[in-house]
Amino acid sequence: MASQHDGVSRRGSVGTLGTRAERIRGTRINLPSWLRDLDDSVNVIDSFMKDPLLSFIFGPTFVPRLSQWFGRVLQEGHLSRIENQVPDEHVFMSLPAHDYVDEAGLWLWTRLTATRLDAWSLSSLLSEWQWVAREEDHGIPRNVLSLRTVHQDRLTSACLDALNESRSFTHTAGFDADEFVSEALDHLRQGDATKAADIFVGVSQLRPADATVWNNLGFCQLAFNPSAALASLSKAAMFSIGDDQIRLANQAFALHLLQRHSDALELVKAALSIQSESPPATMWSPEHSGLPKTLVSVRHLPDYLRDLEEHIGKRACLGSTRN
Repeated sequence: MASQHDGVSRRGSVGTLGTRAERIRGTRINLPSWLRDLDDSVNVIDSFMKDPLLSFIFGPTFVPRLSQWFGRVLQEGHLSRIENQVPDEHVFMSLPAHDYVDEAGLWLWTRLTATRLDAWSLSSLLSEWQWVAREEDHGIPRNVLSLRTVHQDRLTSACLDALNESRSFTHTAGFDADEFVSEALDHLRQGDATKAADIFVGVSQLRPADATVWNNLGFCQLAFNPSAALASLSKAAMFSIGDDQIRLANQAFALHLLQRHSDALELVKAALSIQSESPPATMWSPEHSGLPKTLVSVRHLPDYLRDLEEHIGKRACLGSTRN
C-alpha cells in the first residue's frame, strides 16, 4: 500500500517516530532503545525516504486511515469477512486521513456524562434530535436512551446554534458507496478509470449485495470495458428495489457501447417512464465516439435520457445495430 503522495518529509514526520511509537492513543509502550533511537540516524531516515512502503507506514496518514478502516469494519460487522486478509489497497487509500469517530458511542457517552447541551458535539446533537423527533436509536438499547430526556425545543435550539458555528459536518457511514464517489470521480477526471473502478471492486467485497456499489462500479467500467460494466450493472439491477433512472441510463449506455442499440433504446424509454425524480448525478456525456471520456453534471435526468436517446437513435439509423 505504497503512495508517493503520502510519503514523509525528510525530517519532519520521521522525526516523530520515537514519540509516536512510544505513545499510541494514550497507551504506553516500552520499546527497545535501538528502535527509539532510529530517528537519530540520518542513514535510517534516508532509507525510509527511498522505500515507498516504509515512508507510507511511518507517514502522517497511515494511522488515521487504519483507524478509519477498523472503525468502519466494526460498524458494519464485517470482522469475519476480513479474517487473514489485509485491507484492499484502493479502498484503504480512499479513506479519509483523519481519525475515525464512533458517533453512536460518542452520543451515548455524551448524553450520560455531559449535562450542558453546548458541550455536546454536533454529531451527538443531531443523533439526539433524530431520537427525540423520529425515535431513531442508532442501535443503542431504548431502555438506556430512556434514562435521560431532553426537551425538543432546547435540543432544536442547540442544534441550530451548533450548525451555525460549524463549517462542515461529515457523517461516517461505514463502507457506504457514497463515501468513495469523490475519490473515484477524481480518478475519472484524470483519465484513470481503472483506478476508479478498483475502488468499488474493493467495496463490493465488503458490500456484495449493495446495488449502489455495483452501479458505481459499472459506471466506472463503461470507460474501458462495456461488457464488464453491463455485468456489474446487471448485479445492481438484481439487488435494487424497483427501477432506478440512473442505473437504467448506465445500462442503456453500456448496451449502446456494445452496439445493442435497440435494447438500449428500450431501456431509455423505460427510464423515461419512471415518475420519481432522480437526484443530481455525474454521468458520461452522450456525445461521444468510441468509449466515453467526458463527464457531465446532470441536474434533470430526463433531459439527459432524451439526449442519450437521440444519440443512440442516430447511431442506430446508420445500420450499426447488432441484437
